[in-house]
Amino acid sequence: WILVNVVFYVSYAFTHETWWYLRFLLPAFPAIVAAALLVARAGLENLNIIRFLPAGGLRAWSAGLAAAALLFGFDFYWNAELSTFGSGDGERNYPDAVAWLQREAHPRAVIFAMQMSGSLYYYSGYIVVRWDSVDAQNFARITATAAAASRPVYALLKPYDIEQIRERHELFGTWTKLGAAHDTELWRYEGGTCDPFVLRETR
Repeated sequence: WILVNVVFYVSYAFTHETWWYLRFLLPAFPAIVAAALLVARAGLENLNIIRFLPAGGLRAWSAGLAAAALLFGFDFYWNAELSTFGSGDGERNYPDAVAWLQREAHPRAVIFAMQMSGSLYYYSGYIVVRWDSVDAQNFARITATAAAASRPVYALLKPYDIEQIRERHELFGTWTKLGAAHDTELWRYEGGTCDPFVLRETR
């Protein structure tokens, strides 16, 4: 049970990247917990510690409560350290940014995105293009087709997208920054399919 999940995801590029990708391994956790409890019980039996903790006795309850307090304290510390308590607010940024985009952008727009592509797919009806999968030739074809269909082109980008675009120059032409919702920026494409990437800010 444990090995099936681990083996399938051990070679996946993102499994090891940061703590929230542990979700891929969550189906293995019930078996891990059960196995850990069995090992702990066997260890206690081998050490013969049970004789000092008669069933239902005060020492047994005290030991159990102390262990539970340590576990909860450990969990609380790491939840605070890794900001899991704020994950609801953090994830809320995604549908909020799409709702803001729908107020700001043309309803027939074509949207370049990467980090926001899933949110656009689920929360909007826009045509979405992954900017990290498009080379200069395809970019020219996409923007020309959009222009012929009277569809303006935008990019909805998180900080990670912007960092990668600036480093790798995977978008082309001139773009105008229209504003931001939380940490998500909206850019409008102004033209220039073969020109180096240029970003102008208006707000």
